[in-house]
Amino acid sequence: MPRFSDNISEEGILGENEVLRLFNACKDDYERALVAFAWTTAARPSELLGIHRADVLVQEDSVIIYLATKKLKKTNKFQMKKRHLEFERPQGMDIDPFLEFIADYIKAFKYEDIPVFPYTTTRWMQKVLNKRGMEALGRKITPYHLRHSAITREAQNNASLSGLMHFKGAKSLRSVIPYLHATPYKIMLKRKKKEEFEKFVKNREIPPNSH
Repeated sequence: MPRFSDNISEEGILGENEVLRLFNACKDDYERALVAFAWTTAARPSELLGIHRADVLVQEDSVIIYLATKKLKKTNKFQMKKRHLEFERPQGMDIDPFLEFIADYIKAFKYEDIPVFPYTTTRWMQKVLNKRGMEALGRKITPYHLRHSAITREAQNNASLSGLMHFKGAKSLRSVIPYLHATPYKIMLKRKKKEEFEKFVKNREIPPNSH
């Protein structure tokens, strides 16, 4: 995992402008889809390969993407049922080029069970990002650069701790701690206490206006 500092570009974390340059350097729609899906969802390479047409629901005001996690390297048992990530579709000057590309890309698929990417291994991802990274940014990029950069983006955008865990596809708080550099610690602590209080209220079925 890359180190973090205030100057995120120097530490291997990409900003949106850098990702857009990477996206624009891509040679075909498969490459552009790789950058768009990876930056939007922060999915692991194996999760990206597991996305099928049926896992992407495009609506007028949102895009919903389902991801299945199967991570066996460390625990030999961590498997997560499909989780969904819902993204609003901004309009006008705030349009998200990555999300809109995904929406258009998916429309070309005729059958629901077709994989989004026609590959069985992640080697092509590494090869594509290495080449396009050198062309657009002067350095090699990996799928995990995009994953960690996207998670950092969510932390900077005030995602809750539980929301950050869900977005990352993590089962423990420890795994998102490295990303808390993106938001002042006091704010994150306050957010955590608020979540715990709301859970306390919900579990005891206390009326919202009684506290």
